[in-house]
Amino acid sequence: KELQNDTRIFEHCSESGFLWFPSRETGSDDVFHLVGILCGIALSNGYVANFHFPLALYKKLLHVQPTLEDLKEFSPTQGASLQYVLDYEYDDIEEILGKNFTVIKNTEDGATVEQELIADGANILVQKHNRKQFVEAYVDYKLNTAVEKQSRAFFEGFRRGFPLPIVDLFLPEELMAIIHGNTNYEWELLEQNAEYEGYLPTDKIILYFWEVFESLLEEEKKQLIAFLSGTERIPAGGIGRFIIRIFRPRCFDDPDLSYPRAYTCSKSLELPNYSNKDLLRERLLHAIECSEFCAAPP
Repeated sequence: KELQNDTRIFEHCSESGFLWFPSRETGSDDVFHLVGILCGIALSNGYVANFHFPLALYKKLLHVQPTLEDLKEFSPTQGASLQYVLDYEYDDIEEILGKNFTVIKNTEDGATVEQELIADGANILVQKHNRKQFVEAYVDYKLNTAVEKQSRAFFEGFRRGFPLPIVDLFLPEELMAIIHGNTNYEWELLEQNAEYEGYLPTDKIILYFWEVFESLLEEEKKQLIAFLSGTERIPAGGIGRFIIRIFRPRCFDDPDLSYPRAYTCSKSLELPNYSNKDLLRERLLHAIECSEFCAAPP
């Protein structure tokens, strides 16, 4: 979360919510390598690592050339502008656009320079006969050339985190779905697949818990998922593969004075045996809001 929210590392598109590599030199290649390792390890261990990358990243990872549609996904405004150029079939396109084969590039010190998309691009105007070439060159620059060093660091990290060649058998869409997880919530399966330790499914506290869960708002249920796993997204196979474990605390202090605790590595919930349902609800919502979780159960 800290990595993906740091605007000094990734380029954020407010329109789409996706992240992309910055086209300027940032000195963050080690960070991109680390994020790649994290994504590879997540894939290897069946965890979700939703860094909000667009499909273009997974195409590049699997050696599939990104297209204009991928740029539209990341930056709808840029994509729509290029589509306009592509669709413009009139002879006055040179006068209407007044555009040559260049883009403006931001340097590391904050200055801007003109970057040619093709050889001698500064002296070549976009015209009816070459508008497709311009669009293809622009897309290639934005998604490939401008971020070659940064994306290479990520891909090397990913292959290190998941070194098995089986990854190349995935389609980009499949790989994206597995790593990002999904938001197809079938809440009834969460209770059906839950496991218990120190409690039985028929214990009063467990019945209270599921009654409280059913009464939560949709966003509160998602927050509980994030509380238990670190992300509100669930595995690509659906919530049927998201198995939570609810267990009784090992200490015997007054349960009404305690709060639930989550252990994200095992999707486990330490649930005190509260005396009533209202207290359970109050304590659970407080714990979710304060995100009191640990790496592994004691």
